[in-house]
Amino acid sequence: MSGAEVAREALLELAKARGLSLAEDEVSALQAALAEQRRAVSRLESVTRDTMLEPVTGFDARWPEEHGAGPGRRRGQVSSGQIPVALYPTYSQGVTVPCAASTLLFIAGQVAPVAEEETPNEFRRQVTCCYEQMRTIIEAANGELGELVQTTAYLTDIANLPELASVRADFVGHTPPASTVVEVAALARPDLLVEIDGIAVLSQA
Repeated sequence: MSGAEVAREALLELAKARGLSLAEDEVSALQAALAEQRRAVSRLESVTRDTMLEPVTGFDARWPEEHGAGPGRRRGQVSSGQIPVALYPTYSQGVTVPCAASTLLFIAGQVAPVAEEETPNEFRRQVTCCYEQMRTIIEAANGELGELVQTTAYLTDIANLPELASVRADFVGHTPPASTVVEVAALARPDLLVEIDGIAVLSQA
């Protein structure tokens, strides 16, 4: 059985367990989103290697002595009740990793909640929600939005790039982070137009 088939069966089983029924195009869209997520994880692993950190095998694994092992030197989970419940809540909203005198905060891809009513500019609303949620997660880790150093935005239509840049400037125009923008076939929900993840470098108190 191929990796794609395994992913398809896993998605169907998860949907069934939650009482959901996925159409074939929704399964394909979710598989595409997972593939993009795997590529994002590969990029994050590359960043981690560049920081010369030793790999860890468990979410609560302690760091080796040369990195200052101790109760405060481990990966941590960051979450906020202000963030909408995810469709598949099997991930952390944010993960902190100690790095020398700072802390790296890896922020999961953020998407807007389902709109309760039609909005004049749905794309702008969704981008705004993404950045507001990223700010909430950073603040939950005792940081500030200005400490955001990298973002990756996934658009279902690259023609929306100018609008993305406009909203991003409203939030981080004074200290713009490094940015990557890619066009994708679909995201986790049919109504989603954009998803944004990021990395922040938090100062130690």
